[in-house]
Amino acid sequence: DWYVAVIDTGARLTHEMFQGKQIVEACFAIGEDWYDRENGDCPNGKITMTGPGSNVPHNSNVHHGTHVAGIAVGNNHNGRYGVARGANLMAIDVFSWFPNEAAVLTWNTDVARGLEYVYTQRNNYQIASVNISSGGSSGYSDYCESDVRKAMIDNLTAVGIAVVVSAGNESLCEQITQPGCIQNSIAIGNTTKDDRVY
Repeated sequence: DWYVAVIDTGARLTHEMFQGKQIVEACFAIGEDWYDRENGDCPNGKITMTGPGSNVPHNSNVHHGTHVAGIAVGNNHNGRYGVARGANLMAIDVFSWFPNEAAVLTWNTDVARGLEYVYTQRNNYQIASVNISSGGSSGYSDYCESDVRKAMIDNLTAVGIAVVVSAGNESLCEQITQPGCIQNSIAIGNTTKDDRVY
């Protein structure tokens, strides 16, 4: 009955990896225009949506959230399994569509709202961890405690919910991007098979 929360781009929840799982959905996506607090990029056209259908990816070319959720909790797709294949999924979309960039990007405040949602659900679901696979472009060699997401990461870890964050996608050595550089997060990096930093 444990859940893993994946804060990402939205996931295709009809994928075979998620068959038979209990899934909680939410969206916090203010859209490209950060100042418009009424119209957003959630499936309902607003900046917030919860419940079934709120985690639908922005288009069929956005697979990142599906991939990450499959790694976390996927259960048997052609003999492949996720790390916690018996766990259920809390899928939270925090990405907005930026037409000028032709890409989905996220605002730090939307990630913070996603973290806050997980915190508010802690008494409704047994949540083991939160995964955030996004980061900034600047590297830090020390903690970044002024980040807007720090308070929610601290709140989650204080109640026993681990917050796992990518160390960054900038191939930095000896540095970590935000929010992985927040002290109470667990920053995860990796290298290629031939030990190159990725």
